[in-house]
Amino acid sequence: MIKIFPFLKYLEKEKKDILACIGTYRDFEEGKFKLCETLLSPTSDNESGIECVDYFARSPEGKNAGTETYVISAISGSDKMSRYLEDCMSAVVAGKNKKTGENISFLSHQDPMKFLLKEMCKEQFIADFSEQLWNMKKLCRKGTIDAVFSGGSYILNESVPPQYWKEATETRERYIQSILLLSEIAEKILGFEPFVITGPKMTARSDAILYLNQYRHLYLVRPESGNITSEGYYPRNLKTQEQKWQTNNARA
Repeated sequence: MIKIFPFLKYLEKEKKDILACIGTYRDFEEGKFKLCETLLSPTSDNESGIECVDYFARSPEGKNAGTETYVISAISGSDKMSRYLEDCMSAVVAGKNKKTGENISFLSHQDPMKFLLKEMCKEQFIADFSEQLWNMKKLCRKGTIDAVFSGGSYILNESVPPQYWKEATETRERYIQSILLLSEIAEKILGFEPFVITGPKMTARSDAILYLNQYRHLYLVRPESGNITSEGYYPRNLKTQEQKWQTNNARA
């Protein structure tokens, strides 16, 4: 089931609100959005011209602390995508260029095992992410900037054998810490609380994300949708959302 969420009410009224579209690979294959071929392409040099923010590249383009740590793309007017967001999180930040009036954006892909737990990597990530946010603030018209988060995992102990309970607990803790850190950095610089477009996955599988810059449309393809983890939230409501995930009975 594809879900479409309008959000970010703090944008200027005359500006087009961003839409997030969330569904499974099957949803997108059956719908009018032919995204799967692009998102499953084995190379970043695809015919669509979409910029691939490649976390696994040997020499990642953009700000990073080395292979498989994090990647923060350049600010540009290109469409952007990233794949294999398992525990990893993604941020998309967009706004209107002061000089041209065109949409510009950057996309990040970061691994909480690296940017949270390795002190040098954490310091560099905070510096790089903060710098890119400041750059967006300088380049964009006031009131047009938007920041959203997605990705991550939240594995319940009861969903895995006992020998994996410690790992599952650590996965949940990393997700919570990631959201709080990203939100704190962004809110301090941008002056508003970013929106988390969907909750974490509750299975050890991966998401893929595609951002169409001109239209400010974001597509999130994940293993399953329509349950409580498909519900977006503001970080200030994280504890309430966590209670819902732990219950994991309701339908979104």
